[in-house]
Amino acid sequence: MCRRLYQQVANSTGQPRKTGFSFMKYPLATTLLTFIIAGCGGGGGASEGSSPAPAPAPAVKDTFSSLVVSNDFNWETTESINRPLQLTSSITQAQGENAFLAGHHIVQVYSVQSEGQTPLLIGTVRSDQFGQFTPNLLIPSSLSSLTFRVQIQDIACEIQIEQNDIATLTEIPCPIAVAFD
Repeated sequence: MCRRLYQQVANSTGQPRKTGFSFMKYPLATTLLTFIIAGCGGGGGASEGSSPAPAPAPAVKDTFSSLVVSNDFNWETTESINRPLQLTSSITQAQGENAFLAGHHIVQVYSVQSEGQTPLLIGTVRSDQFGQFTPNLLIPSSLSSLTFRVQIQDIACEIQIEQNDIATLTEIPCPIAVAFD
């Protein structure tokens, strides 16, 4: 594969001059040639015919043979909240219980992984006309607590529910007084 890279070309004075193939004029050709040469390099520097010996398999020790997990252990890493929750007033009582905060209110749910961390918004829902809502949340079991921020007209309340109380949660008590007609 021999090519003539120089040719005789007459310049403006009539004198012949040698012109060569310029790699700068053809950057695509230069790039392709570089890859072709690099690809035919012969194995990347490893000696021909030898391959590294495979590493021996680590010895397996039976260290967990005495580990016993109870049958009622919960292997899930998330918990689902898919039940109706009621917005109530922790100030106004009706028939000995917290009064319902009826009306359509915006409820934002935040997860708190540990104390001092910024809460992460995991859902927003609107309550129905009776102040009930179903959040439909899948929350990590590792969280420290849930924070509910409820916007009731011009008043906002923020309630933090600890992780241990989430499973039995049925109402969100806001410190807002309710007026009865």
